[in-house]
This record gives sequence, structure tokens and C-alpha cells, in this order.
Amino acid sequence: MSAVRNTDEIIASLRQLAQLKNDGVINEAEFDRLKSDLLSGRNEPVSEEIKEYADDLFRLDDAVEQKKQSSDIDGIDFNIDHDDVISFEKKSSANGITDIRRYFSRMKKAYIARDCAIMDAEAISSLAVLPVFIIGIAAAFFFYYLLIIYGEAELGTKELIIFLLICGGVFPACVIIPNTVKAAGKSRTAQEADEALRKYYIKSGYTHIPYEYTNPHVLSRLEEIIGDGKADSIEYAIKLLSAAISDDEVLAEEKRLADFSDSDEAAERAAALYVVGKGLINKI
Repeated sequence: MSAVRNTDEIIASLRQLAQLKNDGVINEAEFDRLKSDLLSGRNEPVSEEIKEYADDLFRLDDAVEQKKQSSDIDGIDFNIDHDDVISFEKKSSANGITDIRRYFSRMKKAYIARDCAIMDAEAISSLAVLPVFIIGIAAAFFFYYLLIIYGEAELGTKELIIFLLICGGVFPACVIIPNTVKAAGKSRTAQEADEALRKYYIKSGYTHIPYEYTNPHVLSRLEEIIGDGKADSIEYAIKLLSAAISDDEVLAEEKRLADFSDSDEAAERAAALYVVGKGLINKI
């Protein structure tokens, strides 16, 4: 057997162990024992990479409420195989949604920054090139017509072409180019925040939830759906929410709230739902 155990297997087991502890399936003593077994079982050396990963994975926030020990393991198929690798199959339920929301709330500011940048980039980019040029051309004919009507000058084809070049070319370019640069900057900001959030998500142990739905505001909405009795599992709550926010009228209302709401909390929540509903996260 190799002196250093398979890294991928150990990381997978550490993630699963974190999931069990977060869901209250195992207590602190069991958690420490299993973690120790994974990192030092059979006196085989463990790489520094694994040790650093384990320290990062199990670094818990002191502000998080201590979970109540639970002996209810219904729906869990739990076993440790001969190679000391933990494997289990957990049925998703409504019980863990609050803890999941609390976990991702640690990155709430990053989610808000990403969603605001995504919406800003979309708004700036929505200034279509063709309508701006059409407006410029219309303005050129308008000014040309006014000058002829009021007899300020005798104008011909040459003057009309100059007007068209100025109003239909230079003016639109002065609008489009700066906005294109601004949109690119907002997209970069969104990409940087999203990259950090995806890394946090991969290490979370909650990858059974689609990444797009891990925004604390979105998780709060899922929590409400489950609390109202409309869904009895996280998966079904996600399906209901996805169907609701895919409606064009709902998205338009969420965008209006995000842009004009007097409440920061309401605006942030609306922006989160709008970004998910429009599928903008995968477009940045």
C-alpha cells in the first residue's frame, strides 16, 4: 500500500463527515474520533495537503449556535468500510435548511456584491447598439430639417452626410464605448466574487444543493416554502421556487424591487431571486 493514502478518497470522506456533524447525526465525541481515524488510521502517514484541508474544513464559526445532539438516524445509511473511508446516503429533508442558510450566510456580503455587479453589468449592456444608431440617424434628419425650415442655411447632400456622420456615428460611439467598458468592469467584479463563492461551496459539504440556490436570501425563501408546508424536502422546494421565478412578470417585479426598493434587505433579496430566475450566474 502507498505511504500516503489516496487524497481524493480522504477529501470525500472528510466532506461527508462534515455533513453528518452539521446535520446533527453524530455528536462532538463521535466527530473527533472519526476525524482522527480518517487522518491517522492504521499508522499510515497523511500528507500536509490533507491536514491543511481538514483544518480548513472543520474550522467552525464561534457565533454559530451549537447543534443539539440527535439520535434520530432515520433515512441514513451509514457505514465505515475496511479502508476507513466513510460512505453514506442521506435523504434530503427540510430539517437541515436552517443550518445550511446559516452556513452560507457567512459569505452574505460576497453574494450581495456578486449579484449587484451582475445586475449592473446587465443593465449597462442592455443599451443596444442598433437603437442608439437609429436615434442618432433620426436626430440628424431632425436637425437638418429644422435648419432648412428656418432658412438658416442652404443645405444639400454634403451637409446631410455630415449630420449623419456626427449624429449617427460619433454620438452613438460616445455612448456605447464607455458603457461597454463599464459593463466589462462589472462583469470582472462579479466573476471574482463568484470564484470565491464557488470555492467556499465546494468545501461546504452541501453540494447536494445546486450552487445557484446557495445565496442566503434564496435559501431563506426555500425555508419559507418548506415552513409553509408547500414542500417537504429541499429538492421539491427548489422546484417550486424555480417555477415561480421563471415567470416573466415575477422577474420584472423582482427587478423593480431590486432597483427601487427603499429597504436594502428587500432589494438584496429581490436581486438574488432575479439573478437566479434569469440564470445570470452562468452567463458572467
